[in-house]
Amino acid sequence: MEDERGTSSVFKDSVRMAFAKAKKDILTVVDDMNKIKENMIDLRKEIISMKEKMMEMTAKNNPMISTGTSSIGNDRVLNRPEEILIRQYRMHKPAIVKRKLLELVPETGASLFDLYTTLVERERLCGKTTFYRYVKELCDEKSISLLLENGKRILRREMLRETTP
Repeated sequence: MEDERGTSSVFKDSVRMAFAKAKKDILTVVDDMNKIKENMIDLRKEIISMKEKMMEMTAKNNPMISTGTSSIGNDRVLNRPEEILIRQYRMHKPAIVKRKLLELVPETGASLFDLYTTLVERERLCGKTTFYRYVKELCDEKSISLLLENGKRILRREMLRETTP
């Protein structure tokens, strides 16, 4: 019987020690998780702070953002002259870009790629699709013509034809 008790008590002691170790490990994991949660909270606060600073910097660099406007529902009311000018520019942008395109096309012709590079990539007046749409519209209006010379697409301004009465 004593042998059974001895084995039984050894077994109980080893189980007790295993549970104690498991409990200790669990408490360590819980502490680590709590530290991670605290770090996450701190990081979220930092992110919020950085976003606020970024918004402030953006507002300082671009006065159109969040200042000078009031909103009624989803409709923006323009209060500042700069916003009115920008709105007018956006409304008349197709005519402005087309006029600029015509100014850049001499009667002797200009490379379509060079015009694209100038208006779209350098001056950023419009995007690629819009540029080619404007070229097509000007061709349809017979203001310019698109020719293929030596494997290059060339735009030429059409001569104004005089009409006799």
